[in-house]
Amino acid sequence: MSAESNSFPLCGGIVHTLVQSGTTNSQSSSLAPIIVNGKGADFKCEKTIKARIKKKIVTQKLILSLIDVAIKKKDKESVKKYWNTYYCLDKPVTDAKRLYGKYCKNRICTVCSGNRKAELINKYLPIINQWEEPHFVTLTIKSVSKNKLPLMMRNILVGLNRIIAKNKKRSQRGKGKKLMGIRSLECNFNPINKTYNPHFHLIVPDKETADILVDEWLVYSNKKGFWASKKAQDKQKIYDNEKCLVEVIKYGSKIITVPKENESHLEQIPAVIYANALHNILVSMNGLRLFERFGFNANFKPKTTHEIVLRNYEILKYNPSIGDWEDDNNNSTCNFKLPDNWNHLLEFNIDLELE
Repeated sequence: MSAESNSFPLCGGIVHTLVQSGTTNSQSSSLAPIIVNGKGADFKCEKTIKARIKKKIVTQKLILSLIDVAIKKKDKESVKKYWNTYYCLDKPVTDAKRLYGKYCKNRICTVCSGNRKAELINKYLPIINQWEEPHFVTLTIKSVSKNKLPLMMRNILVGLNRIIAKNKKRSQRGKGKKLMGIRSLECNFNPINKTYNPHFHLIVPDKETADILVDEWLVYSNKKGFWASKKAQDKQKIYDNEKCLVEVIKYGSKIITVPKENESHLEQIPAVIYANALHNILVSMNGLRLFERFGFNANFKPKTTHEIVLRNYEILKYNPSIGDWEDDNNNSTCNFKLPDNWNHLLEFNIDLELE
């Protein structure tokens, strides 16, 4: 007797539906065995599952606002991408030990950005720990309007790459230092001036590299009309490698903005999410490599594919009305409740107009 086989994507790999194994009243025994790729999340760890649920809730509420913005701007491509993010990890499967799900891998998704953050920390922290005097560097320019943002994003990427390439050639001729490090491209929104500030965060091995980058960035950016001021750049020795690495590898936009510049009063000012501005940042970053290493090769271990056959499992479904996954009997997974400050932010403090 031949068995029919279907397949569908799950957890970044492929889930293969195997032969049907009989039918009973229970969901787990009536479903065909499947092959899942990946290690999954620890379903028995309450902290892990609640963290996933929190990210899922935040992402869904934020994405609905971004969808409204994209529809208003008639940006069909972004609407499609945002809906894909909305349904990220919507119907995970569990064998009661691990949780496996379909991930969107979009930049705005807090679930997927958390996964990527963990992956990059595992890759780069051991390397940074070997550097004798790592420094944290910020390279920035004068803020620009929304119309100039897409071009400026590309211009500053070209600029930094040219500085790195120029010093590489100098070092090959024995006349300079080869620059190395990791960098991320980010952008913040200023709701007072309605301007955008694209900038780089970098981690480099020593103070000399930090000094060269800042000096040459000032020369290049002012020559090209980016108008970078010396006092806006930053370089400082790192005392907590992991904390600094997390700052650098976070995804490239700050979605929560305090609408005042006086930092001494931050705790008294309500946070606001500027969805329209966030959409502009995300669109400007399309096609750009936000995170990258330069000047060194890393001997990373090749990614191994973990394939597991699940025979007894449940398909959960996310219920946005309660902010939790439920089984077929409407039993929730962990009864997580989003903190009141987050609820208030996502319900009342999302601005759809300012950009």
